[in-house]
Amino acid sequence: MVSVKAASQPEHTIQNTFEPSTAGPVLFLCHFFGGIRNVVHSGMINDVRAHGLPAHLLASKTNLTKKRFTAATMTVQSKKDTQPVDGNDEEHRELKSPPVTSNLIKLYKPLLWFQEVSYFRRNHLERHRLQAWWEQRDQPVWRQMRYAMAESLGILGSQQPFYGWLNGTLEWIKHRSWDIQPAREQMNELKPSVVVATSCGSESEEPYLWVAHQMGIPTLGCILNLDSLNAHSFIPACDHYMVWSQHMKDELLAYYPNVPVDHVHATGMPQFDFHAREEFRWTREETLKRLGLKPGDKYILYATGRQFYTPKEPELFEEFSRKCAETPELKAHKIVVRPHPMDELDRWDRFATADGRIVVSRPSAEAQQFAGPEDQALLVNTCYHADVCTNFFSTMSLDAAAVDTPVVCIAFAAEKDSQEDRYSREYYEMDYYKPIVASGGVRMAYDMDQLMSEIVAYVQDRSRDKAERSKLVVSECGPVDGKAAERIADLIAVLAADYVKRGKA
Repeated sequence: MVSVKAASQPEHTIQNTFEPSTAGPVLFLCHFFGGIRNVVHSGMINDVRAHGLPAHLLASKTNLTKKRFTAATMTVQSKKDTQPVDGNDEEHRELKSPPVTSNLIKLYKPLLWFQEVSYFRRNHLERHRLQAWWEQRDQPVWRQMRYAMAESLGILGSQQPFYGWLNGTLEWIKHRSWDIQPAREQMNELKPSVVVATSCGSESEEPYLWVAHQMGIPTLGCILNLDSLNAHSFIPACDHYMVWSQHMKDELLAYYPNVPVDHVHATGMPQFDFHAREEFRWTREETLKRLGLKPGDKYILYATGRQFYTPKEPELFEEFSRKCAETPELKAHKIVVRPHPMDELDRWDRFATADGRIVVSRPSAEAQQFAGPEDQALLVNTCYHADVCTNFFSTMSLDAAAVDTPVVCIAFAAEKDSQEDRYSREYYEMDYYKPIVASGGVRMAYDMDQLMSEIVAYVQDRSRDKAERSKLVVSECGPVDGKAAERIADLIAVLAADYVKRGKA
């Protein structure tokens, strides 16, 4: 029986679990940068090594070539004063996508779309409906009708035995179309004792998981994003799964009923470790300096949406900044605009003012995505020292709540009753965001007057909704105590020990 320390247990010092050379390395598969952040920047890789386990990372070529991985890892120091990751090429290699060897793959995308529609209908999820409407909104009527008719087939596909057939057929196509030999060669060379899929959804990771299953090596799938289970219809088969919270665990077990209950572990999420750890906390003076503000400045944090979903948002922001300047309680406040990492960042640069009333703080100076630990610290401290955080349906609501900063969510667009206005309002009814709204830990604004009113109320009383914010963080993020990476490392060590015990290493 594999078990892991509960999140509520007291702090402990990691003990060296393994004698040298008794277990193969832990292999981390990092297709997305979020995996690198959670494994490297959080110190998880050093926590694994503190157990006596070697560790190797396979990262996508994009992350390797843009130095989001190697340059950042050279400066990371574990919270336990272990040796920093050194960027050694022997420990950091390329995660190779599987070569396609069959024309059967042409059937994959249309069948995957059908499976997605069926998955959402089967689990009564709303994400697909709203996304489909948004993406089809400017299409000719006949295309929209054709799409609606095809989507109605999801009623049939959501029922057994058709649903099982869909999933089985998709797996069969992938197994017949992908060459997993490159993954097999890397696995045979490294001989890992545990394989960790850090995004638990990337096609680049799947061949390594298949080979691990064939070799009897335990696998751990990490649910990367808040909406991974609600917005996507597939997670690969793993022996164990790591999720953020009990709420997310309940969702995974509901959507994938064949997964054993004791194989899903609510550990908390390493991305929130930065919010709780002192080494990532700056003074207010240092934060203001890094944001380009003056000592003593107070500011409102405005976190943007993405251009694809909020195309007219700059027009809304113009009105927002004007209203702030006209509101007596807010006119002395600065506005820090933090663009979404996947937004068109240039559309915000024009708002920066010479007098510093509006500053634009990009997620990273080096790239759109986070580049290193300092970018994480910038996120944490920008949230922590803000009087209020306002945003469009973003996980920034959780980032702010995790440091007890009040949150106001924008649920309207610049043009009233427009398609964008409808989308901005209905998004909050999405399955993954609905609990955030229902918690009372955030306030909703459905027009500009309500947005101003809620912000003013928080500026006057920051403690308003404090208890609800705390409950929201526990419910959605799991434990935010700076030790999620350590708990996952403990789980990995348990899986490796079980593997060694079975005589497979």
